[in-house]
Amino acid sequence: MKRKVLSVLLCAGLAVSMLAGCGSDSSNANKKAESTGSDLEYVKDKGTLVVGVTDFEPMDYKDDNGEWVGFDADMAKAFAESIGVEAEFVEIDWDNKELELDGKSIDCVWNGMTLTDEVESSMECTDAYMNNAQVVVVPADKADKYQDEDSVKDLTFAVEAGSAGEEQVNRIGAQYTAVSSQADALMEVASGNSDAAAIDALMAAAMIGEGMTGVCFDENEFDENEIDVINKIFEATGKAKKVDEKLMNSVVCASGSSPAYVFMFIEALADSAVKCGLPRKDAYEFVAQTVLGSAKLMLETGKHPGELKDMVCSPAGTTIEAVRVLEEKGFRSAVIEAMKACVKKAKEMS
Repeated sequence: MKRKVLSVLLCAGLAVSMLAGCGSDSSNANKKAESTGSDLEYVKDKGTLVVGVTDFEPMDYKDDNGEWVGFDADMAKAFAESIGVEAEFVEIDWDNKELELDGKSIDCVWNGMTLTDEVESSMECTDAYMNNAQVVVVPADKADKYQDEDSVKDLTFAVEAGSAGEEQVNRIGAQYTAVSSQADALMEVASGNSDAAAIDALMAAAMIGEGMTGVCFDENEFDENEIDVINKIFEATGKAKKVDEKLMNSVVCASGSSPAYVFMFIEALADSAVKCGLPRKDAYEFVAQTVLGSAKLMLETGKHPGELKDMVCSPAGTTIEAVRVLEEKGFRSAVIEAMKACVKKAKEMS
């Protein structure tokens, strides 16, 4: 069954929850630091880093040989190697992750943990290392009916128990069934048991293969095979491009946060079409397809966007008149200022 990603509900950072023992009592900063140190020694002494995971492609999933692989799994292995221990993966019930940590059945959770106030108050966490979002997935043949948050409130959802998706579905007041993993949530939709699933955008991007990721690493530290593995991990969600580390905040501006601005642009275009009499369903379809086609044209021809714009603008025509108004109203400047604010915020958070 084909599935289609619809709407972004929440943007957040992903992090790793720290070692067991830094669980529920984490209010005192000094105690956190002491606990982290003792946990590190605890892991080194036993020679294994027990990592709590769920089936969450492309972050953690099993390959054909039954081995845990993926972006987070490979990072966990590399970290374990750096401290001289072996990584051991344990599949957990996501809703019980705090109990697993506090009971020392696992040493850490490395599975696309969304940073929320609740998470940070109950666990010691690393800094965020990736932007993420929650999206709604429905069967492709029904996607046109659900184009905004209000339109999905009456759907029955499948969500991973204890996930950010469950939090957002609760927020909009929709009915839902909690399942053990995001993969199971998709299966609920495929089987017809649920109308929609609320899952991480990373998983959705891997499903449709249209993501864009900026990657930075020191090529001198990796051999050719390791670099190939790095590229394959990130290309699981679409395309990946190596950038200098100092430019990563700019990547957030150009790719990580920009889908929200594109959605705003699509919404504004559709609203204007509706004002002029076009039915909203048709307006969204016309506008979204036009944006998709325009992006593909630029990527496939390699032409500068300014050149493509000029090709559409006939002398004294409708398009150049609209472009004149956009320039008059500060469209280009507003986008640039928004990007500057995005980069500034990213630097403050890094």
